[in-house]
Amino acid sequence: MTADNQSRVSTNDGLSGDRYRFLFEFSPAAVYSIDTSGVIQDFNRCAADLWGRSPEVGDTDERFCGSHKMFSPDGTFMPHDECPMAQVVDGRVAEVTNGEVVILRPDGSRVTVIVNIRPLKGQGGEIVGAINCFYDITERSRMEQLLKRQAEALTDMNRRKDEFLAMLSHELRNPLAPIVNAVQALGALGGNREQQQLLGIAGRQLAQLTRLVDDLLDASRIGKGRVELQLEDIVLGDSVEGAVQTVRHMIEARGQELTLTLPPEPIWLSADPARLQQIIVNLLTNAAKYTGNGGNISLSIEQQGSECTLRVRDTGIGISPELLPRVFDLFTQGAPSLDRAAKGGLGVGLALVKRIVELHRGRVDAHSVLGEGSEFVVTLPVVLPPRHFRHG
Repeated sequence: MTADNQSRVSTNDGLSGDRYRFLFEFSPAAVYSIDTSGVIQDFNRCAADLWGRSPEVGDTDERFCGSHKMFSPDGTFMPHDECPMAQVVDGRVAEVTNGEVVILRPDGSRVTVIVNIRPLKGQGGEIVGAINCFYDITERSRMEQLLKRQAEALTDMNRRKDEFLAMLSHELRNPLAPIVNAVQALGALGGNREQQQLLGIAGRQLAQLTRLVDDLLDASRIGKGRVELQLEDIVLGDSVEGAVQTVRHMIEARGQELTLTLPPEPIWLSADPARLQQIIVNLLTNAAKYTGNGGNISLSIEQQGSECTLRVRDTGIGISPELLPRVFDLFTQGAPSLDRAAKGGLGVGLALVKRIVELHRGRVDAHSVLGEGSEFVVTLPVVLPPRHFRHG
């Protein structure tokens, strides 16, 4: 603090200087000032604590700060003549706001500080020194670096997971095709009733395994943005019927009742038929898994203006409030049970539903009360039917 500047703060009344000195000394931030040669003129207790030493005020060996060395945040050595205080005193920069500097203390430890520097000017406007208000962010900086490394590790882990899923799906898919063909060929050869029943069981389990593998492959492709829709103008009811046929055996095997409610007039969408059917199959499959034997499942569609809604309701176990916000996340599952596990599932189906619906410029929502079933609502934009389907 120069004499000129100190006298300036003490001209208001006799106590101004004492008030300033109290605020300066007991400020929770570190503060120090230098003259134009960089020699320390004043500093408070906080500054001494951060430096790890108390320099001699006015000592010409004490230039710019009470540390021996300073570094940039990346670890590059910073000569004293290049430090922020020197640049402000020399007029190379007007001021420094929230600059970051690493200080090497006498005991060998390092502290990272945020500096805010303003020039001190004389009566004629010339620079006569500078004042620095700085504070310790060592712990914050350490946590930021830790979080950065963790984020990089998670990104790498996620990439490796996607690569593994893609590889696993391909490796599983290759032997599945000939096995499915062999089971189908054996079924065509006939055989007694018991053999046909066994082949039927094998065929259904293979179909389930194939769907799981396809879901894994789709999750990997969609996660990488490698899925392109093959859009067509189609009737939603056709996809509903195809999906129902796919899951009918599973629903009937559990003694569940499926109720369909379709509008009298067809609803037209611009959609990928295979992907649209996949949405409905996954929703119905999910409903069947989490609904007990003899439960009820309903599927209804209706048009409301420029949108249509597809609702799948069930009387199953419902979704807990903790899980509901994450129900569309990849690999998220409800509470495990032997009954549900026996039906298979990797926590992929609903995640695929959400991503495929969004690719169709739609949205999907889930509603549930634990123990009272669930409802999934898919909303999609509708289109006008092709000209040759229109009346008149």
